[in-house]
Amino acid sequence: MELAIIADDLTGANDTGVQLARYGWKTSVLMEGSGISSSESERLDAIVIDTDSRASSPEEAYAKVEQAARLAVRLGCKTLYKKLDSTLRGNIGAELDAVYEVAQPDFLLIAPAYPDNGRTVIDGVLYVNGVPVHETEVGRDPKTPVTESRIRELIASQSDQPAGSVSHQDLDRGASHLQKLMERCYSSGIRYLVFDARTGDDLKLIAEAAAGSGYSVAWAGSAGMAQCLARSKQAVPRSRRVPGGSGLHKAPVLLVVGSVSQASRRQLEAVLTRQAAAGVELQATVAVSGGGAKAAELDRACREAEARLSAGDHVVLYSSGEAADIAAANEAGRLIGLDAREVSQAIAEALGEAATRLLERCSVQGLVLTGGDTARQVSLQWGAARFELLDEVESGVPLGILAGAGSAIYAVTKAGAFGSDEALVKAINRIGEEGRS
Repeated sequence: MELAIIADDLTGANDTGVQLARYGWKTSVLMEGSGISSSESERLDAIVIDTDSRASSPEEAYAKVEQAARLAVRLGCKTLYKKLDSTLRGNIGAELDAVYEVAQPDFLLIAPAYPDNGRTVIDGVLYVNGVPVHETEVGRDPKTPVTESRIRELIASQSDQPAGSVSHQDLDRGASHLQKLMERCYSSGIRYLVFDARTGDDLKLIAEAAAGSGYSVAWAGSAGMAQCLARSKQAVPRSRRVPGGSGLHKAPVLLVVGSVSQASRRQLEAVLTRQAAAGVELQATVAVSGGGAKAAELDRACREAEARLSAGDHVVLYSSGEAADIAAANEAGRLIGLDAREVSQAIAEALGEAATRLLERCSVQGLVLTGGDTARQVSLQWGAARFELLDEVESGVPLGILAGAGSAIYAVTKAGAFGSDEALVKAINRIGEEGRS
């Protein structure tokens, strides 16, 4: 097996792994706890392992990533790739250290830029659409806020490994200069290298320089760097399993939106305004409160959604996401001893429970899942163990086949802050196209 990607959430696992699938690599995403045999791995070019460790403690995150990396080594993976959140959320330092300790490469090359989605690194600072990441809404994330945009400083706060930097001026001097820089860093005992990248061509140059350096490397980055590695060794496309039977393409699509990011809420508004799907809102405050009130709210939302799905309408199930709703949900959680992270998790679990009921009761052609926690909860509660990646709806928005015990369904997953305003509308249309093919 050529490559193993280790990601800290499901949507990140999917949007990175699909870069390989687009270039013919047979790629499957493994949910946390799902196993894989040696014979199964031999049929794959790459695996992606979701450790679900973004909101874990640093110690727990290290242990989860270490376990995943050791699995990849046992399966004979030639290269390890630590997928980083493109906005630097999570346990960056601990997870880099786990990969480095297991793989023991000459270098761990760190390139988190994803220019196709507005993520660039200039002078060691990560920008999102031109704004330092800590000044964006990610800096106020209730679960994993990012308070530092300087990548080396962020790593230094979480890891004892010294990190060198490679500037855009270095990149402008070409691959041979980068290789000489690597030689100097190696002689100085620097094993972590953080790269600037303003464009996709910068990422391509980094990949070319590493390949010709003669050093063994492990990688850390977002979907952008993974795309460059996939492109460098295009595989032969393999046949794929298509879910469903004849006539399934006439069934509706179920969308589940748990993310409250500004991008996701614009996408939600677009899909409702276009009347591409009927909206069913799950009241977050009630879902968090638990007990009979939660059960009644789930019953109400499921009855409403089931009626629309049975009539052949696409349905988007979403959590209330206005600032006042979020504040009320956090207050409801506080009253029963939950912090903001636990409140967010409770909402994702409620959406997962509702979606699973609908999948069991209704004929649904495909799923569109927005937000990493939401995608994971729907997948696990439905009993899925794998996500077989096929293609992208648009940059960073992957399409695949979600496979469970004897069942399979088309699915699109989307990180909260990714995608154009029309991303959900495009996802519905793309699933329809797959069903007719």
